[in-house]
Amino acid sequence: MEPTTVSLAMLAVTQSVTIFSGLLPPVSEIRKATLSDAAVVHDVRTAEFMAAGLVIGIGVVATVLIKSPVPAMVSIIGAAALVAMYEGILQKNPTEKVTANV
Repeated sequence: MEPTTVSLAMLAVTQSVTIFSGLLPPVSEIRKATLSDAAVVHDVRTAEFMAAGLVIGIGVVATVLIKSPVPAMVSIIGAAALVAMYEGILQKNPTEKVTANV
């Protein structure tokens, strides 16, 4: 694999994490919320949509620049994995959530 392809694939991976962590609420806030907390659910789902769009867009631009599908594939896989992670945290059964007694 060419160094340019690897470099742009790594750019896609790092930007995926950066964009998702920048746009979505902190994981600790999502973890404490329940599905009945409509504001948090709306914030998470809206941010997931925006972040996934940006991440995939970066991958597509990189793919067009170097004419290799690798950056776009990495972006799509990274976005899907991060959306699945955030949805998993959000969907967790509230009875499974641990509450700390101080």
